[in-house]
Amino acid sequence: MPSQRGFLSTSRRSERLSTEFPWDESRLVVSAASHLLCIGNRATLFCERRQQLFGLNPTADLIWRSLAKGTQPGQVQRELVDLGLTDAQAESFIQDATSSWVNGGQLTPGEVLDQLAQPPNDERHVWIHDLKARINFFGDATAEPFDAVFSQFSSGESAPGFNLSLVGCKGRFFIFDGGKPLGAFAPRQVIPELKAVLTEQYVAAVQNSFLFHGAFVVRRSRSLLLCGSPGAGKTTLSVALVGTGYEYCSDDIVRLERDGKARGIPFSPAVKRDAWPLVAPYAPEIDRLPTYHRADGQDVRYLPVRNSNEASREINYVFLLARRPGATVALETIEPLEVVSTILESAFSTKRSIEAAALVSFARMIEAAGCYRLVYTELPETVRAIDALIRE
Repeated sequence: MPSQRGFLSTSRRSERLSTEFPWDESRLVVSAASHLLCIGNRATLFCERRQQLFGLNPTADLIWRSLAKGTQPGQVQRELVDLGLTDAQAESFIQDATSSWVNGGQLTPGEVLDQLAQPPNDERHVWIHDLKARINFFGDATAEPFDAVFSQFSSGESAPGFNLSLVGCKGRFFIFDGGKPLGAFAPRQVIPELKAVLTEQYVAAVQNSFLFHGAFVVRRSRSLLLCGSPGAGKTTLSVALVGTGYEYCSDDIVRLERDGKARGIPFSPAVKRDAWPLVAPYAPEIDRLPTYHRADGQDVRYLPVRNSNEASREINYVFLLARRPGATVALETIEPLEVVSTILESAFSTKRSIEAAALVSFARMIEAAGCYRLVYTELPETVRAIDALIRE
């Protein structure tokens, strides 16, 4: 009898799929980036794209080999029963294994690949500075949810670039980088995953600029940079400022050019569940927007970008956010060196570095800017304090 322990590195069924299992009679195709290896006499699945190893016990090894040969999951389940497992055990093992591998992109249902081979139902072209991309929609996938979140990047040009495909099939959505499967996702996970892929491609495409985490807004030709650790409230505060008349530039990625000037990358603000009531007075539509679930476990809603200023500009004010429960809003002057150090530490990718000449230009600009640590709790008084400061 096959072993029933150590089934996979993760045996819990993925949250992505519902209890319904639609692949019993499917032919599952192995990704070219997935390899079954033997390491120390242990069957090991290597995902080349993600650079991950998954140890398989004899049961998982048997299931993988059978599925990889084209045996349908339902038939593999019957084979496990013949080897001595109960129907319930065999069903659980097959569904857990197949769901895990389909979700991770190691296996793709044949009917999904058949749809991918057809002409797309729709397509969108986007241009995010250095990145040009075409998004293709197949099967049950439509462009409407994509447009609601990414239309600010819409381009009429059909230039060569990165190709991303989305296939809807049996209530799941499969994402492909070119022809390479990235995995299967529930409807509420698709938009966050598409944003993650586009962000990853954008970061890879930018060669001569430094990217860092921050929110960026503009009012009366004065630009404000909001910095802080995850959870400091960059998105929430930037949405509140935009709701009172500021122009939106970014809530997450800021791009520093060689001349030391900055500009935001205007992905739609991703407002977390806890912040929905806080931003509702500034963006009432937040209560009507669909809820999505990110890979980090956060439920978010994406606010449409109403106005976006992508021009490179000098930074006039920098605020290092320090949200403290019960604190009265306070603006504490800080040294430019602390600002520059904080920004370097918040690099969007550890692979990116800033050139010395660009750092000198940026430092000179920060020396002329207003640099503050913003201690705050309540949004209304914080917005008033910032507005009063830039009116001086």
